[in-house]
Amino acid sequence: MAEQAVITARQRGLKANIFRIGNLTWRSSDGKFQKNSADNGFLARIRAILRLGIYHENSDKYPIDITPVDECADAYVRLALSGDVNRVWHMFNQNYLGVREMFGMMGMPWRRASQLEQTEIMKANPDDRDFRVLMFYMLISGRSENIEMRNDRTVARLRELGFEWSVPTGEYLRSCNDGAGNYFLRDINTDLRPMRKTGGTLTPIGELTLSVLKQAKPKDPIISDKISDIPAIAGKLGIKAPIIITAEFFADTDWFRALLDSSCFILHTSYFISAEPTVYDTDDALDAYIKAGCDGVIGIGGGSVLDVAKITALRAANADRDIRDIAKVDSEANPAVPLILAPTTAGTGSEETLFAMAYDTEEDKKRPFTSDRFLPDGVVLDASLTLSVPAASTAFTGIDALSHAVEASLSLFAPSFPEDLPYAYEAARLIFDNLVTAVKIPDDPEARKNMLHAANLAGKAFRRISTGYIHAIAHRLGEIYHIPHGLAIAKAFTKVLASYTPYANTALARLSKECGFVSDEDDDSAAAAEFIGRVEELIDACGIDTSSVIIRDEDIPEIVAKAQDEAKAIGYPRPFSDEELAKLIRIL
Repeated sequence: MAEQAVITARQRGLKANIFRIGNLTWRSSDGKFQKNSADNGFLARIRAILRLGIYHENSDKYPIDITPVDECADAYVRLALSGDVNRVWHMFNQNYLGVREMFGMMGMPWRRASQLEQTEIMKANPDDRDFRVLMFYMLISGRSENIEMRNDRTVARLRELGFEWSVPTGEYLRSCNDGAGNYFLRDINTDLRPMRKTGGTLTPIGELTLSVLKQAKPKDPIISDKISDIPAIAGKLGIKAPIIITAEFFADTDWFRALLDSSCFILHTSYFISAEPTVYDTDDALDAYIKAGCDGVIGIGGGSVLDVAKITALRAANADRDIRDIAKVDSEANPAVPLILAPTTAGTGSEETLFAMAYDTEEDKKRPFTSDRFLPDGVVLDASLTLSVPAASTAFTGIDALSHAVEASLSLFAPSFPEDLPYAYEAARLIFDNLVTAVKIPDDPEARKNMLHAANLAGKAFRRISTGYIHAIAHRLGEIYHIPHGLAIAKAFTKVLASYTPYANTALARLSKECGFVSDEDDDSAAAAEFIGRVEELIDACGIDTSSVIIRDEDIPEIVAKAQDEAKAIGYPRPFSDEELAKLIRIL
């Protein structure tokens, strides 16, 4: 607000510079700093990192700027006397310090571990002020928009004025003195309580994620069970010039040609995607949308197609903004342009969820996007579109749908959405009753209809609750071995469920009882074991050979790191240390 007041005043003739100051640190000349160092949040954050001794997958995303106070004062005076006016100067040392560099300079031990494990250790030491400060920083930085901080112009001007920022050294770091010795190393207790082995509670990151998901507003779309109704739905939504996003093999189908020939559309354009869409697919689809002058999006296909359609519809309404900033539940993004989705597989339930996945080639992983602003305005659940799905794909997508229902039921987020849990139970019942028939008798219309309904219900079940470690591991298997998502889910499914016990016994027992596998008199432990056994039997009955997926030992560290990165924001029934997760993956 203060900056805005200055900028407004400058527009009325005030001559004034704005100086944005970085993290002020002790003097480079003699190491002296404020006497109340314990009240400095930046120093507390650095102390926490040093004491934890962990370098995690996101450490390099937040490099540390060390800005000595005496150097900042020197730079300020030079710029103030330079005669430049109405400028914005960024006063921080651009010679960033990496976390690993800092450990080396301070002579502190460190190890590679996940941010999830680091968070769990901080949770186990709740009274530690340094850790509370670091956790607060992690939470606010995770919710900040992706604005890159640069000071190239300021640095260049300071060079012209004969000033250079210093490069941080170990000698400088160790010189920090607030009058009572080196603040970093004083009372630096590293005898910490280890992360918990039990479940049942959320970390602060999980609590933040849940608070955001609670803000999401599900939508009641126009529903139809006939693909031929799409033009009429489009008419109700005011769509006259849609982009139709689908898979190329649908181009020769009768229903697709009929859709293109519809007199309801004054023009249309088609965009065909691959089986493994990337973030760049949404770039291309958005370009096609804009160039053709479209006014709505129609997505027809499996989960990948629907996810691209959702992201494209949101980007079309916010074309000048970064997708990472608008695909958030609490963003101020415009709602997506009118969107109609028609699933052709009974799996992802993407037409109901707040989530969309696209492969990020830069980070070499599947990137989840979350928003209630790309939920569809129209949904078509036409089981006839699934009749041609091969048996293996039917099995894979059906097991994926079951995993959505199950993981939603087990999540620690679930109690906050009691209205969604009945969808999970009904979906599970339908899948156990119909999946094998749909696999073995693919033209059975009733089984296909029930499976499409089950996938939709499972989507409603996890639309705000999200998934768990089954998906966190399966996404990595898909990335590394390029196997179908449902096969990856089947590979991880029952072993992860077993590892959740006894902490998830009550939730697993409820599923077992809702599906009619046990009576109400059975104890939770036995009922949970029965449910896990039934999942294993269903996977076998569908002909899914999980032994065909061989996990290489050399891939396990990458699987663990990326699975933990995904899992840190979900409501897992129990935490896994990196070592525990590696052991679990070895027995899959």
